[in-house]
Order: sequence, then C-alpha cells, then structure tokens
Amino acid sequence: MGFGSFIVLDNTNEHSVVMNPEGEVTYPDEIIPTDQTPTAAIYEVTTLPPYAPISVDVPNTVLTSDVQDNNFTLTDFDIIAPSSDKFGKSLLKIGATLHTSGNDAGYGEYAYKGTMEITVNY
Repeated sequence: MGFGSFIVLDNTNEHSVVMNPEGEVTYPDEIIPTDQTPTAAIYEVTTLPPYAPISVDVPNTVLTSDVQDNNFTLTDFDIIAPSSDKFGKSLLKIGATLHTSGNDAGYGEYAYKGTMEITVNY
C-alpha cells in the first residue's frame, strides 16, 4: 500500500487521506498530491482450504521516517476478502485511512514506512 507523494499544507489539525480497496485515493483540500501514483494493497493468500470463507484483521499502523519524528497513522481498514477458490487461493484487497498527526509540526520530503500485520482467519 502506498499513498504516493503529497504535500501537507496545514498540520495544525488532523487530516485524512482515504484509499479504498481498489486503490482509489481521496485527498482533503489541505493535502495536495504530487507526482507519485498511489499503489493499492493487494495480496494473494495461498494454501487455504478450497472454498473457505475468510476474515481479515489489520491493526492500526504507525508510519515513521528514518529522519523525522512526525508520524502518520493508518486506521479504518476497508477489506475485500473473498472466500478461497477451488485451489485454496484468495485475493485480498485492503484500503485504509491515513491520518496526519495534527500536531502543527511539518512533514519533510522523506519516505514514511510501517509494517501492516495482516491476520487471515479461516
């Protein structure tokens, strides 16, 4: 999942960028997208039982930079998790909401990274 590059014009309040499970992104007026295209979170799960209904859990995730203290947070995960097919495979699509800190600190031109812990239950 990648939200692309953007400029946060105002971080005095928390602002949210929303990515749906298909990878379409909605930005508020205070956040201006720049040149990078967002990338959807699509994962193929294998070795499931055939035709197994599944559910997916993803906890909130903090995105940090190696250079700067200001963080982003991913919440409100929107998940499309169809039952596995006859081969025991399922294609998960995950959307989420990215929140700015709202602490009045700026964001630099850095990569912000985090690890999403995805739990698949069947």
